Amino acid sequence: MEQRTDEEQVQRLREWVGEYWKPVVGGVIVGLAAVFGWQGWTGHQEGQALAASGAYNALTQAIETGDLDAAAGSADTLGSEYKGTLYAALGHLMIAKAYADEARYDEAAESLSWVANYADDAPTRALASLRLARVRWTQGDPDTALSVLNDATPPQAFEAAFFELKGDILMTTDATEQAREAYTAALAAMDLRAPTRSAVDRKLAELGQPDEQDEQAS
Repeated sequence: MEQRTDEEQVQRLREWVGEYWKPVVGGVIVGLAAVFGWQGWTGHQEGQALAASGAYNALTQAIETGDLDAAAGSADTLGSEYKGTLYAALGHLMIAKAYADEARYDEAAESLSWVANYADDAPTRALASLRLARVRWTQGDPDTALSVLNDATPPQAFEAAFFELKGDILMTTDATEQAREAYTAALAAMDLRAPTRSAVDRKLAELGQPDEQDEQAS
């Protein structure tokens, strides 16, 4: 009886293998393909990151030597070939600063606009928008600077900085009440222990209390 049971089990195993060997083998093949596909994808990503790192290093070295034309070439490479990497955003931020230091504001604005549009993470885009607004303000174009700030959607951590810069720009256009509102919003968005809080408090105090005309207008 025990022998027949063993024979029956062998026969059942043969039948099961005959019926299911294709799905089983197919599943194994799919699994192996997924493993090797993942390894290939991660290998590609590592290769991309390494190449982007090389272009970024070339950019920083060119900036250190004052060769902004070479730096611009590296920035173009980062933007076109490694657009989704952090190196691309950092490279454009760096060359934008170098351009601004040389008063090449249009070129700085172009690099900052790239970061504001294409950086993968919101904080980096917000930082680029802040710097772009400052560049446009420095160029004597407060309307465009305010437009940059108004069009951006900064994460919460950047809201206070956006409102403060907006207040600074509005003060130079004699939009006193709007500047007061911007500074008040900046304070509301700040942590009570924020190091820049006292500076915003001072700016708001310098504006004084709204006069009756301001109150009626509001």
